[in-house]
Amino acid sequence: MKHAREDYNRIQDPKGKIPKEEPVFLLRGQDKLAPGTVLHWAEKLESIEPTNPLIIQARDHALKMMEWQRDSKMKTPDPHVPEKLDTRKEVKTLDSLRMKYFVLKPHGSDGYAQASRKALIAYAEAIKMVNYNLAEDLMSWVCNIEEEEL
Repeated sequence: MKHAREDYNRIQDPKGKIPKEEPVFLLRGQDKLAPGTVLHWAEKLESIEPTNPLIIQARDHALKMMEWQRDSKMKTPDPHVPEKLDTRKEVKTLDSLRMKYFVLKPHGSDGYAQASRKALIAYAEAIKMVNYNLAEDLMSWVCNIEEEEL
């Protein structure tokens, strides 16, 4: 299995149930965003397969993550920058993209709409601790839009 982060590639499936080249993404319990991400995944699964037992398992696991975070260190993930990535070039690119306002178009099925919905979800996750109600409203809005698109 191939992890999104190269430094996690040492974590493997000893029984070989996951194909060698299959991409996987690992969320750790200490990750501030992990419980909300898992809950969102469960919500999406429920919208297409309401009786899937993984819904309950995912919600239970998200609660365990929240308990872990309450009792342990909670943080955002440490960035992993591969050696071959030239971060100086990336900073120059980001400087050229600075702007005062940014408009999202979450309705539709094109790449821009999909990216807008992802951005709204990321924003909701980022503000959840500061403004929980707004974060939940944004997440619900995106879920409703995506259900309409199905």
